[in-house]
Amino acid sequence: AAPGAPDASASIPQQYRIYLRGVPPAVLSDGGAPLISRLAPYGRADNITPLLDRVHYTGAHFDFHATPEKLSACFQKYNGTIWAGQTLRMALAHEPYLTRLARESLEHLDSLRSAHLEHAER
Repeated sequence: AAPGAPDASASIPQQYRIYLRGVPPAVLSDGGAPLISRLAPYGRADNITPLLDRVHYTGAHFDFHATPEKLSACFQKYNGTIWAGQTLRMALAHEPYLTRLARESLEHLDSLRSAHLEHAER
């Protein structure tokens, strides 16, 4: 790309895992429909997983499909705002533990296979 030209990849939606804290329980009802509709101008939210403490919903993890610019605009709009008396906090989340465990197990098996094939060729 020419210097100063817009980056084409910046306009391609990417998937992000988002952590949302301080979300009112009603927002997570009905499959998270209130959250999905509120974030729709910025991207698509799905795979919403409510997080519970001992009694109440405390937040959620969800996948968010958006361009980097839309993600940034969404964070600027909602991070720290009040929604139904709760202060929202948004952050990029870590990869889910079970997903990471499965990925690392497959990587380990691949390395074992490579080592076995290498040893067999000797």
